[in-house]
Amino acid sequence: LRALKKIVKPNNETLIFLYSINSPFLKAINEFKKDHSNIQICLIAPDLPQFMSESKNPIYKILKSLDIKIIHKYLPSIDYFVVLSDFMYSPLKIGIRPWTRIEGIFSSKTISNINSQEINAKTILYTGTLDYRLGIMNLLKAFMEINDEEFKLWICGAGNASFAIINASKNDHRIKYFGILPLDEILELQKKATVLVNPRSSEGEFTKYSFPSKTLEYMASGTPCIMHRLPSVPKEYNDFIFFTDRDDYTGLKEKIIEVCSMKQTDLNDFGQKASQFIFENKNPKVQVKKIYDMINQYKK
Repeated sequence: LRALKKIVKPNNETLIFLYSINSPFLKAINEFKKDHSNIQICLIAPDLPQFMSESKNPIYKILKSLDIKIIHKYLPSIDYFVVLSDFMYSPLKIGIRPWTRIEGIFSSKTISNINSQEINAKTILYTGTLDYRLGIMNLLKAFMEINDEEFKLWICGAGNASFAIINASKNDHRIKYFGILPLDEILELQKKATVLVNPRSSEGEFTKYSFPSKTLEYMASGTPCIMHRLPSVPKEYNDFIFFTDRDDYTGLKEKIIEVCSMKQTDLNDFGQKASQFIFENKNPKVQVKKIYDMINQYKK
């Protein structure tokens, strides 16, 4: 609140962008607006607080429930909303206030400078957090049911499922665990792979409010992406991702076999169209323009 008083000059029309749903920030904004009717607030909401942790600690749950009550007390102070998923509209009680959805922004010059390097095997790659909740074990199970030496599974990252993946790599020589790698090495692996897989399923309410950021990175690489059809993924992505027909490990297995059986030229074409879609439609200029247009259309 003290910082706001120093930054915002009296009588100036001011638009403040508030990033994340944070109760101290919201309280400060609410108090500040009482004496400054000439300011407006745009809240950028990348997550809903109630889904940011899996903690089962009873004390944490009590404190989090109190925090959420405080948040909802101050949300009426917000003038504009930028949400990650259309499903956030209801829990944030946006009502008739202006809002827009920006599920992600992709900005990278690195990927376009990496040359694709084909390998003979049918290689499935996962890069990201190795969290049980994100479906990594379903990917392992799906892969191990593919009895074909031509298939290989590469995994990069770390998380609570790392130990299980290390064990799986010891039992199946086709599985290679790279651990944590620098970004440039990850991008190189993405170019070498046949397909990139995001095994997150739609199980759990949190999937409605969370757009997997790796989707943009996967698609931009030019290598085809396989994933389950998540409620938070807009329909405009339908033509650029290979979606599974079933929301389980069997669906992953069937789609991996199907996609890896396609001609390499067809896979290259599919991947390039997906990459072009990301670079043309999800770059910073296009995405942030949505916020600019929203504010200018509804500015008081």
